[in-house]
Amino acid sequence: MKLLIMRHGEAGRHSQDDQRELTNAGRQQVARVAAQLAESDSRPELIWCSPLVRARQTAAIVAEILNCPVEEKLFITPDDDPAHCLGALLANTASPLLLVSHMPLVGVLTSLLTEGDRRGAAFMTAQAVLLDMATVGPGCADLKTCFSPDLHRSDPSREVSMSQQSIDLEPLAKSVPAKGLPPLQDWHPPLSGDMEMRIDRSCQWWFKGNLIGREALVKLFSSILRLEDDGEYYLISPVEKWRIQVDDTPLLAHSLTVSGQGEQQTLTLTTNVGEILSIGADHPLKIETYRETGEPRPLIKVRHGVHARLVTAAYYELADLAVERIVDGETAVGVFSEGNFFKLTGNG
Repeated sequence: MKLLIMRHGEAGRHSQDDQRELTNAGRQQVARVAAQLAESDSRPELIWCSPLVRARQTAAIVAEILNCPVEEKLFITPDDDPAHCLGALLANTASPLLLVSHMPLVGVLTSLLTEGDRRGAAFMTAQAVLLDMATVGPGCADLKTCFSPDLHRSDPSREVSMSQQSIDLEPLAKSVPAKGLPPLQDWHPPLSGDMEMRIDRSCQWWFKGNLIGREALVKLFSSILRLEDDGEYYLISPVEKWRIQVDDTPLLAHSLTVSGQGEQQTLTLTTNVGEILSIGADHPLKIETYRETGEPRPLIKVRHGVHARLVTAAYYELADLAVERIVDGETAVGVFSEGNFFKLTGNG
């Protein structure tokens, strides 16, 4: 079976996540990828799409260009369990099938099928990948092709790898300890300069205009990232310090789990690089707001000033667990984790 997995195009903001619409740039992204699919030997027979507006709009553009039918599927929204999708894929007869969905589902589904784990692959908006598998199951698929909106044709070599375009990054990567977390608190090298690295709002990492597609490389660099008092992000090694650009937060947090009950319960989240964080004294939760829209910006502290932003589904799940408590003489709404109370109201 051939399976195409595609993330929706760039979308604007909306107070309701499921109503976010594609931007003009997002529509152009999708059209470019659809044109690549039209020229390939992997034109889909059928499109499955999430019911969220931005995914339906993405599927509609692709369907118009490829003259392909579309079916909405309720089990491929951003934080659905990929296992539900695997069951449906087993019963599917269309090949190639194009699945249009969201992060983190597209990333987790891709790594589940290709690597047999749920660590999640990196996806830029409107990016699509082609998987080939004799049978549907964890670790059974081969990644054949990447279709990128920033390329005129499918060109996997544009992804950054340690052996090719990212050779500039190799000395920095080799300076990181092989095991354990690097002791950034002990590293204070002078500024080396500005690196051509950017983390976009979707927490995709880019180097010299190319997506860093290797999850291991993203995970490594996230472990040596520090936010300093000047509000800037730096990659730190014992002898180098490089300033990079971060559009919002460098990491996302998803997959809320609950163990225990009441005030002693423990709430955990998983970041997009696979790190599990327990909300508590070491990883406190805070809710900020976006100035331009007033929308909540829920964050969990990772380390060294770096925070991960909760995906919408995880934030709503937290809200379902909310209780009222008196804090500083006023009623506050929040959640308990590891014996600590964290307010769910915005504070700036």
